[in-house]
Amino acid sequence: MNLLPKSKEDFSQKGILGRILKKRGSKVFEWYGEYPELSEHLHKYVKKQDNVLITGCGNSTLGRDLYDIGYSNITNIDISQVVIRQMLAQNEKQRSNLKYLQMDALNMTLENETFNVVLDKGTLDALMPNDKQLDVLKQRKKATKNGENSMPVFIVVLELNLGSLGKMQRLQTEDDIILHISSVQHAAFVCSGLKRTSIVDDNDVVLDLYEPGSVSPRFTVYVVDIPPQRKYSQYAAFIVPQGRY
Repeated sequence: MNLLPKSKEDFSQKGILGRILKKRGSKVFEWYGEYPELSEHLHKYVKKQDNVLITGCGNSTLGRDLYDIGYSNITNIDISQVVIRQMLAQNEKQRSNLKYLQMDALNMTLENETFNVVLDKGTLDALMPNDKQLDVLKQRKKATKNGENSMPVFIVVLELNLGSLGKMQRLQTEDDIILHISSVQHAAFVCSGLKRTSIVDDNDVVLDLYEPGSVSPRFTVYVVDIPPQRKYSQYAAFIVPQGRY
């Protein structure tokens, strides 16, 4: 059952999460990444004494996961009355200080300067104009077509960490962030597709590799198909430095 919205407009509708929850029942729906994937970087930037606001919380476990390890000042908001009722019912006994409020992130009634950390998992994608989105819906639908999620999880904190790179990069503009994320998403999607298909009768698959901050590729990757009887690898790739053939 495909529960993902079919367009950006659907994604941002007030009732979309309520409809998803009615179909899924009490099952958690995580738009982007789960706590184990995010925890290393969250712990690096968010202190336990911080006053944390989670916008568009949905029925994600992020708030309760942080609360359970000692982050005691957490307020979760969501525009959906259905989801807030569900989360209160699940948490009010064991986590009485974990706050859940029905509230529109664009029209909050909370006092200014109450929070020193704001966490968002997907709400900005619903609010962004079409030409500024990170193409999440289209890429996620492709990545989950065969029941798997091959898209990398990323975190933007004035700096950018794309998971497998292992260290933060400091980028100067919004366009730089979008470009870096899109390139890694594209590479992950290509690699996922290569595992499931053959390219024997297709054109060559070629990727350029750039060093951070460089506008010229340093290496070109040429992907070569491998016969299906190979046990461990579905494809091979030759990495060629620029200027060599």
